[in-house]
Amino acid sequence: MFTLACQVKCIQCILIKKETIIPVRLPSEIKDIIQSLTDSDERTVGWMVHKLLTEALEARNLLKTKPKDK
Repeated sequence: MFTLACQVKCIQCILIKKETIIPVRLPSEIKDIIQSLTDSDERTVGWMVHKLLTEALEARNLLKTKPKDK
């Protein structure tokens, strides 16, 4: 029999969207720029790289732009 804590944990696992991890090599200059952006926005490097890649793909019309909440 599953405990309530175990059931909650299982539901959390189902709700978490799976992400793909892609290791990349970057020139120091690009890494430093991303790091300075994360420092000024108080975000993680992963969050900033995701944002920059999303913006680049949207600019090339390769990824549909999601409507922004007002």
